Amino acid sequence: MGPNEAKSLLPQPVEPSTGPAARFEIEALGWRWYEDLEIGHRRRCGAFALSAEEIGVFVRKFGPGLGAGGCASSGDRICACLGHAFAVTIGIFSRANVGCEIIAGIEIGAIDLHAPIAAAAPMTVFVTWIDKRASRSNPNRGLARWLLETVDADDRPALTTTATVLVRRHRRRGRPD
Repeated sequence: MGPNEAKSLLPQPVEPSTGPAARFEIEALGWRWYEDLEIGHRRRCGAFALSAEEIGVFVRKFGPGLGAGGCASSGDRICACLGHAFAVTIGIFSRANVGCEIIAGIEIGAIDLHAPIAAAAPMTVFVTWIDKRASRSNPNRGLARWLLETVDADDRPALTTTATVLVRRHRRRGRPD
């Protein structure tokens, strides 16, 4: 991988046409270091609504079989598949972490699609810090695990997953847990 490719993996400011969805909002999570993470704290990362056209483009580009049931209709509604819903959720989460001292992504847990994400439905992405521990091999690092939730307007989960990342510890404040 060349240096330009590595840079493209970092969260970057985006124009709406190149973002995770045509209609989306990003809210910075407001933390930087491992020590800033508060277990149990739920934060809004952003929001989105997928158009029927975007769902159709995703199906044409990646096929209908990404995830449980693929991209399909639910009654008379066009709905996003698990792969599409996850791609938008993780895109918003990644952009909300701009400025944070994340060294690497370690693991994505099971991705569950609890309910269809219909075209034009307003969805909100939340993150809750559920676990953290200091690195056993490097005192300047810690592991943090999040619960990511995409919820509908009534705060009912449509998609949930976990993500574990390696985070820098603040040298002046970092102490083993």
